[in-house]
Amino acid sequence: MALDVPPSVYLEQLGDVMVSYGALSVTGILDTPTQVLEGGLALSTDYKLTIEAASLPGLDTGASLTLTSLVGLPANNGAYTVRELAPEGDGAFALVTLSKV
Repeated sequence: MALDVPPSVYLEQLGDVMVSYGALSVTGILDTPTQVLEGGLALSTDYKLTIEAASLPGLDTGASLTLTSLVGLPANNGAYTVRELAPEGDGAFALVTLSKV
């Protein structure tokens, strides 16, 4: 289903991080699901970022991003590297898989 508003408006209302890439800054949604590994002996956190697909031209794997929490979660602040970049849904959004540096 298509959104009734532009993706940027949706992200401005629901976004929880400011994403900086070079001179560009956009709002995104960071999801940090944790997986239990090795029968509960280790935890692994995945970093998944949702942004407007056209908001960061030139973004590709290996790129460096800086995230700043907008909702008081300083543990999410810092430098990240793009591992994967894929369209989400109808392509208005992009799902960016990150590694924390």
